[in-house]
Amino acid sequence: MTDNMRNKGKIWAAGIGLAAIIAMVFGVYQYEVKRQQQIDDARIQVEIGIMQFKQKDYEGALQTLRATPEVGIQDWRNPYYQGVSLVQLNNYEEAVVALEEAWSLNQADEDIPFALAVAYFKLGNLSLAKSYFHAVTKLNPENADAKGLMDIMANLERIQPGETAADVTPPDESKEDTSQ
Repeated sequence: MTDNMRNKGKIWAAGIGLAAIIAMVFGVYQYEVKRQQQIDDARIQVEIGIMQFKQKDYEGALQTLRATPEVGIQDWRNPYYQGVSLVQLNNYEEAVVALEEAWSLNQADEDIPFALAVAYFKLGNLSLAKSYFHAVTKLNPENADAKGLMDIMANLERIQPGETAADVTPPDESKEDTSQ
């Protein structure tokens, strides 16, 4: 074999290797472009779900947010708005699951523990409700709603043994018109 033929063989092998590298890089690029598009689509879907919630379409918000693909985004707002939608729909058991996930992703937003406290209160779990209202006041000592609800719960803790918060009718609902 001549040196010229050997050089042509080396050039041919280098060309094939280069083509393989280019194909691999292009494949990775296509994958990343597709993945980024999926992430962008998921973020848009979360925004649509939040908009539906703000328009008081809780069922629609829940459906949209649940259909959001999990493509590597850790957006606490998705489970948060699922949770508060479930609270609005009186599904407290599922609400606490979603809200606990939101809380694990973001412990800086006082709305999350507030919603958790409300959901646990509605489930009759005064202890957890109280601890989450306490978390709200740690994040924002000026939160008057959380302080007021903690006072109400302190009064509820003095109820007869065996009763739960779910058994107690709030004062404004228990008053019947007896003036007649």
